[in-house]
Amino acid sequence: MSSHFRLVFNLLRSAREFPFKSSLIQRDLELIRTIHLTSNLCWDGLLDHKYINWPIKYEHQPIDRRPIKGYHYIKGVVLKTLIKHPKKPNSGNRQCALVRLDTGKEVIAYIPGEGHNLQEHSQVHVRGGRKRDLIGVKCCIVRGALDCAPVRKKKTV
Repeated sequence: MSSHFRLVFNLLRSAREFPFKSSLIQRDLELIRTIHLTSNLCWDGLLDHKYINWPIKYEHQPIDRRPIKGYHYIKGVVLKTLIKHPKKPNSGNRQCALVRLDTGKEVIAYIPGEGHNLQEHSQVHVRGGRKRDLIGVKCCIVRGALDCAPVRKKKTV
């Protein structure tokens, strides 16, 4: 198809450079010009119709942002213990820790239970599972594993 248009284009260029005396050749050139113009208009119209009614859809791969993807538990080192405040309507202070995982990522992990013995450089096991009322907390620390002591039983009076 492109060779056909190239031939027509060359004929049109030569017609401009060397005007023909013969009316027969002149008439053929006019016909070729109109065919060439209308074919371009039709082609553009078809493409417009195609892209308006059926726009190109690109497949977007969802980005997996889970911090411990592919592991049930992963070991990490506590960099700092934090106190975070939950979203409304909840209130109170939640104990959290900034943990550097073995993969190199740094995450904020929730420390479940009342009281803890964690401090800087403590080694902990981290499991997945976000705390819904804390912003940015997507992991929990496993109590009773490595340096994190288990939850003490409450004394009943």
